[in-house]
Amino acid sequence: MKNSFRRVVGRNKRQSGQVMVFVLLGLGVFLIGAMAFAIDLSNLWFQRQASQTAADAACTAGAMDLLLDATNGTTTQGGFTAGTAFDCNSNSTYAPCQYANLNGFGSSITQANANSGNLGNNVFVDFPATVPGVTAPPPTIAPTAFMRVIVTNNMPTFFAGMLQGLSKQSVKAIAICGVTEAAAPIPILVLDPNSPHASPQQSALNVQGNGAIQIFGGPSRSIQVNSAANAGSCGQSNCAVNSPWGSASIDLSQAGPLGTGADMALSGTPAAPLSGFNGGTTGHWIAPAAPIMDPFGQVCYPGQTINCNTTINGYPAPSVPPVPAGVTATNGITSTICTAAQVVAGNCKVLHTENGCPDVLGCTLYEPGAYASGITVKNETAIFDPGLYYVTGGLDMQSQSMVRPGTGPGDGTGGITFYFNGSGTVQVNSNSGSRTIDTFNTLKGPVTAAAVRYPGASTTSPYYYGVQCVNPGSIVPANLQGGGAGVNINGNILLGPCTGYYGDPLGTSEPASIGEQRWFLFFQDRSAQGVQPSWGGGGQFLLAGTMYFHSCNSSGSGVSCTPPPVPATASSYYQDILSLSGNSGAGTYVLGEIVADNLTLGGTSGINMDLNPTNAFSVLKASLYQ
Repeated sequence: MKNSFRRVVGRNKRQSGQVMVFVLLGLGVFLIGAMAFAIDLSNLWFQRQASQTAADAACTAGAMDLLLDATNGTTTQGGFTAGTAFDCNSNSTYAPCQYANLNGFGSSITQANANSGNLGNNVFVDFPATVPGVTAPPPTIAPTAFMRVIVTNNMPTFFAGMLQGLSKQSVKAIAICGVTEAAAPIPILVLDPNSPHASPQQSALNVQGNGAIQIFGGPSRSIQVNSAANAGSCGQSNCAVNSPWGSASIDLSQAGPLGTGADMALSGTPAAPLSGFNGGTTGHWIAPAAPIMDPFGQVCYPGQTINCNTTINGYPAPSVPPVPAGVTATNGITSTICTAAQVVAGNCKVLHTENGCPDVLGCTLYEPGAYASGITVKNETAIFDPGLYYVTGGLDMQSQSMVRPGTGPGDGTGGITFYFNGSGTVQVNSNSGSRTIDTFNTLKGPVTAAAVRYPGASTTSPYYYGVQCVNPGSIVPANLQGGGAGVNINGNILLGPCTGYYGDPLGTSEPASIGEQRWFLFFQDRSAQGVQPSWGGGGQFLLAGTMYFHSCNSSGSGVSCTPPPVPATASSYYQDILSLSGNSGAGTYVLGEIVADNLTLGGTSGINMDLNPTNAFSVLKASLYQ
């Protein structure tokens, strides 16, 4: 009995020991599985993060190249052809591939092998036509707007294969990026991406003379120069901005939204500020900086109906206007009624104060419309009633000429727009603007010796509030307030429109601190090449409005400005040179944006500029969406 009991107990002990062994073995397998899961999952998570980082970096680099393509009118900025998918396994020199490689993904296998599960990694790039939730810019601005980078990483496992027979695991990361339109303030923008296209050769921004170019107010970046040409290729020590400036200077110390300074940015060199630059307490010299595209590429020229914004602020794009209509001139020197032929020929003469004529010797009155043979002003004062002037042959202001805004109703836009059809442009002789006539007050508008305003003027007069479109109060630029009395200008004066298609695109929705602004004063035919507009003269001047001089289209239509096939390296594009020169009289003033291929600033006393900080037009920006 005892022996039987001992045998049973011994058997039970052996069985218990076996159970403990199986339990321990089970726990060991579980722990090994948990360790395998932890190690392989941790590695999987790490590889997933690394893959996504590489995809994001590659896509961001590619998006910047798409931005440069759209801005400079190219298709191969990063080595790849925008719109054509590619595998980094065979295209390692392309910019997205290089950035993926810098982040540890050199695309060691092809996309086909990666999809088949072969060990290694692959980076593949394609260009989707749409991205959910993102509005693509017009194809005339960015023909290829979006890019997708797919990183596939087939990696070996360590412990999972012991348990499940899995010897490899695939990790995939996707990044989507591209360019979209964003509202942005428009600084003084010099568009030429690869100076020296201009003839004569010069830096894209050429500062001359011994005066100061001073900028007041405006956005946080006052000046942008897109040129990234190699130093010395334009006959200067660098091609973005000429150096040295001599005794001239650019003073941004009172620029920017707070009036405490603003930035000057260059896509190329020099990296350090040139002597004579003053950015104030909040402004910087930024180089290199990403270029800014032409903000007005979607603004229709007169008669354009496709590939542009056919409506701005509710106003339709204008067609080519007819010749000016006749105008009643009750005190006319030559006639009581000026015929259309007289207006076009420059033979509509009015007496002092009529239609705002500031000259005691009388003025030549011009009305909005088409001028097929240009407009020439010499030995006289010309006044222009509000509206669109479609000028073929240009505006030529010769010796002893003066120009002023007329106070007639015109087309009701409250200002003047000159569209220069063809290669004719604005030219101001060095002896223009030096005669003494009645002054124009920057706060009060036209002034005579006998009255604050011209007889008969009312609050509906287009220039009743001087350079502003509305009752200025405190919104007139500080440099033109003159202690609250305004500044009297005795020289050439032209003011852009307040309303209409070429008027303020924000209209009355402008912030109260800004007020409705004057916009397109000069609009050069974009299909014309090598245009060299020049505004200077022998006295003071005041120009209020946007000045736009950009050559960018090979078809002669000016339809599409930035996309291919316009190449940034073509010698026939980006050749327009706008020259602004202040002279030895008292101050000269420019109020508004300047967008030109190349810009020369000079003079003996300087130019005062006041910029609008409002986000009114769109530019492209590079973005990472996913």
